[in-house]
Amino acid sequence: MTTPLRTTYLHRALNSAISTITLTLFSAAIFATTLAQTQLNITEQNKRQQEYQSIFTQESAKLETPLPLENFTLSDLIHLALSHGPSIQSLQFSSAAAKAAQKSAKWQFYPTIALDAKRVFSANNSPSFQGDKHKIVLSITQPLWTGGKLSAGLNYARSNSDAASAQLDQGKRDIGLRVIQDYGQWLATALKKDAWQKSLSTHKSLLNLVNRRVKLGLSAKSDRALASGRLASSLAELEAIEAQEQIALIKLSAFIRRPLTSKNLIEVMSKSIKVHSSRAELLLRAKKLNPDIDYAHAKINMANAQTQQQRAAFKPQISLRLEHQIGDFDNADQDDESRIFLQLNSQFGAGLSMLSNIQEAKSLQLAAGAQLEVERQAIEVQVIIDHIAVRSYTQRIKALDTSLRTAISVARSYKRQFLAGHKSWLDVLNATRDLVNQRLILADAKAANLVASWRLATVTNGVSDYTGTEI
Repeated sequence: MTTPLRTTYLHRALNSAISTITLTLFSAAIFATTLAQTQLNITEQNKRQQEYQSIFTQESAKLETPLPLENFTLSDLIHLALSHGPSIQSLQFSSAAAKAAQKSAKWQFYPTIALDAKRVFSANNSPSFQGDKHKIVLSITQPLWTGGKLSAGLNYARSNSDAASAQLDQGKRDIGLRVIQDYGQWLATALKKDAWQKSLSTHKSLLNLVNRRVKLGLSAKSDRALASGRLASSLAELEAIEAQEQIALIKLSAFIRRPLTSKNLIEVMSKSIKVHSSRAELLLRAKKLNPDIDYAHAKINMANAQTQQQRAAFKPQISLRLEHQIGDFDNADQDDESRIFLQLNSQFGAGLSMLSNIQEAKSLQLAAGAQLEVERQAIEVQVIIDHIAVRSYTQRIKALDTSLRTAISVARSYKRQFLAGHKSWLDVLNATRDLVNQRLILADAKAANLVASWRLATVTNGVSDYTGTEI
């Protein structure tokens, strides 16, 4: 027959076993869920990496595989560079990491769940473990007041996310400006190549002319030697400009990760953007869209949040802690126990380090404010310079067009006058040289105007959104 004491002991043991099994199953479920979520995240991350690796492999193969003829405008090249640039992908990952850190900062306001499960293996007569062989403590801690530390941490994470987004915009803008600069280099070389090809054709025609005249005894052999020298000089200049053209094309090809030739660009050659907006309007739009200014603002907010964090460190943290304990190493057959704690914690750091940290945060705040003024001045100077350059090049191109038409007329007139005996052979060759020089000067002006106008459009309208022909 079972005694009451024996029944009570069995009842307690049964309850303890049930509680242990329930809590163990609950803990295992939490662990399994967390493990499954972690494995899912790892699987998704590996899948993304495989996708990016596949894209990178495909794009790398494109660099070595000739493509069918396809025309690209400057806007097309910019969009392709932004889509395929590895530096942009790196900044995108950094921005995603900053956003994840911001979410983590939000979760700091929620309770913290902890599980501490222990089992001891000791001798039965061990004086240190006279109770149960296991001890399980499940706790939930909720911060009630942190003196602004959690809010400052969230503000810091949010500002850091804004800074990462601004850095992404900076990277896109810089890529766009580099593509514009290299496209301007290609445009200048393409126009100069056309000028030297025309010059080469003209000099060949003049050499044939003087050869016939030398055979007829109408011109001296020195005239033929002079024509041959000018022809060789034009050929050398053409070779040099073709090399520069290839360099510009290689730079553009690297941005879009596919081979380019002038045939891909010449049919849809982009033109300069007309500027109708006032300088004040351009400055206002540039400051509003400038990622350098956005980054400086984000750094200021980060410094402010860091200062708040350091000041909050002086204040105590109050939190509520709930615990449920199963088993006890000191007392055997003890009932499960639940407890509530009201905690107050303070950490002042080593020596006066916290005061130094506050001073550091204030200095960073002042430095960020000074950098903001630097960025504002820089964008003002850049917009003003480009605005003046576009206006100047626009007027200069008109004058150079007139000068070019005059040079063409003079070269033709000198050739006719030479045949009539009113001009020397040297005058004809000099007129031809002046003509090619006018074309070269005009090529530089057109390329510089395109670069300045597109750069102005980029900083005032954004690198990704602008597709118009005027600002």
